[in-house]
Amino acid sequence: TSDENLRVVDVFYFEPIHSIKRTVIMLHGLGTRNVLYLTRFAQLMAFLGTAVFLPIIPYNFTRTPTGFESGMAFIEPDPKGLLERWQHAVLDIRNVLDVMEKKELIDDVTLMGYSLGGMLATLVSAFDERVKKLILIATGGNPHRIFWESPVGRYFRERVSKGGKICFRDKDSCYRALENIPTFSSLEELLNSNTPPCVKFDPTRFAPFVKAEKIIFFQAAFDHVIPKESAESLWKALGKPRRKILAGGHVTALATRTLMVLRILRFLKN
Repeated sequence: TSDENLRVVDVFYFEPIHSIKRTVIMLHGLGTRNVLYLTRFAQLMAFLGTAVFLPIIPYNFTRTPTGFESGMAFIEPDPKGLLERWQHAVLDIRNVLDVMEKKELIDDVTLMGYSLGGMLATLVSAFDERVKKLILIATGGNPHRIFWESPVGRYFRERVSKGGKICFRDKDSCYRALENIPTFSSLEELLNSNTPPCVKFDPTRFAPFVKAEKIIFFQAAFDHVIPKESAESLWKALGKPRRKILAGGHVTALATRTLMVLRILRFLKN
C-alpha cells in the first residue's frame, strides 16, 4: 500500500569484494532516473573498498505512494505538506543511521548527497553530530529559487497557476519577503520561528549549524536544475569549504564519476 511505501525505508547496499576501508551513506536526488546513475557511483566506490548504503528518500522511486509521481511531492505547492515531507525525509535518514550504529556498521558517518540528497544531507548534518564528513554534489540552497526558476520547478509553477497553495502571491513577493528573514542563533530558534515553511527546510538556514568537520562541494558548471545563486549561497553559508567545479550540467557532470570518485576517496583518507 502507499502507507507501507512511506513507512518502510528501502536501503540498497553495495559491499566491497575485499575488506571494507570506509562506509558512505549516499542520498539520491529527486525522482527515479538519477538513482541508476548513483548506483554506478556506488559500484565503483565498492570496487575500490568503500561500502555504500543508499536509502531511498520517501515519495521517490520505490517509495512513491499511489497517486503521486516520483519525487514531485517535494515540489508541490503546499507549504505545510512540503515541510512535513522534508522533515519525514530527515527523520528517515537519521533512523537509518540509528540502525547502522546499533548493528555496528558505521563508526564516523560520511554523508554523500546529490541534488535533493545534498540538501537533505546538509539538514541531517546540522542536527546529527555523528556526521563527520559531508560530500555535496550538484546541490544548493534557497529552494524557493528552484521552485520559481528551475525547469524542475515547472511542476510547482503549473499547480500554482491552477490555484495551488503558496505563501505569497507571486515570485516577486516571495523573494522580497524571504530577503528579510533574520539569521538564527540556534536550531531551536529557527524551527520555532514564525517564518514561512520553506525557511524551515532551506539548507542555507541550517548550514551555519552543520557539524561535519570536513566538507567537499562539487558544483556543476552548467547546472540547469540548481540555479547558480542557489549553489553559491549554500557554499558560502557552509563557510566556503573545499570546492570542485565539474565540467557539465546537472546530470552530465556525473559522467566524470571516475575522477569524482578518486577525488572523494582522497578526501575521505585525509
